[in-house]
Amino acid sequence: MDALPPNLKLKILSALNVDADEASSPPSQKIPKVFELSHLDEKRLKILTKGDLVKLNEYGYLIKNGFLGDQEEMGKCREAVLELEGKSLLKPASMKGKHSWKQSKLRGDLTTWINPANDGEKNPAAIRKIVKALEDIKSELNSALDFKCEKVSVQVAVYPGNGARYIRHRDAYPGGPQRRITILYYLNPEWQEGDGGELRIHLPLGKSDKDSIADDCFPTNKGKNNKRALKSEDGGQLRLAEERFVDIPPTADKVVMFLSEHMEHEVLPSEAKRVALTMWLY
Repeated sequence: MDALPPNLKLKILSALNVDADEASSPPSQKIPKVFELSHLDEKRLKILTKGDLVKLNEYGYLIKNGFLGDQEEMGKCREAVLELEGKSLLKPASMKGKHSWKQSKLRGDLTTWINPANDGEKNPAAIRKIVKALEDIKSELNSALDFKCEKVSVQVAVYPGNGARYIRHRDAYPGGPQRRITILYYLNPEWQEGDGGELRIHLPLGKSDKDSIADDCFPTNKGKNNKRALKSEDGGQLRLAEERFVDIPPTADKVVMFLSEHMEHEVLPSEAKRVALTMWLY
């Protein structure tokens, strides 16, 4: 079963009425480095820092709070996305293999694709401004690291509440879209604990973890079977059990970046409306 493409595997499990969470295999034991930091031109960094790139390279994900620093612009973007929902321009998301298919039990968000070059009805000015800010990350990676990213895709998503979720998956896989980095931007100014909808990133387990874990990504106590909830400096909540994962609240003006092909992740059941914008770098 693990040899199948992820979306085909989910479709089979759904047909068999098997909980996909229980059937998930542990994350891979090693995260490949995507950047050659010895080539970094640090003077070209304005949005990210060298430390940010080290974290993304070593641990596969990065959290940046207060990304835009402008609550008014963030609020306008949220309103624009909800206006698209009100016009029925957001549709139930599908999962794709050879054929597209929908199963709200596995994925319950409403989405639409945004063309960054298009200023039509689906891409009002408030959304374009946030998309441009995220594109600046791509440009910075290209100039500072010669990342060679020429293509992006953008999607807006609304989880309507009522337990809507997206089960554990990866954003890229062999034979699928060649996405390299996923960038999420959250638009939820009133989110509070209990609303759900956290992004859960599953972390690889490896013998080297005990020596190489970053203090601001992981707690000091690294016991494999410790189930006590702990919070990291960047607002992610880490629980340790038979495997490691970090739960990241979808709070407003937060950016999360992770390696699309290597980091398994899920959206936990959302009990309140949850709005996000996603950009993929290819």
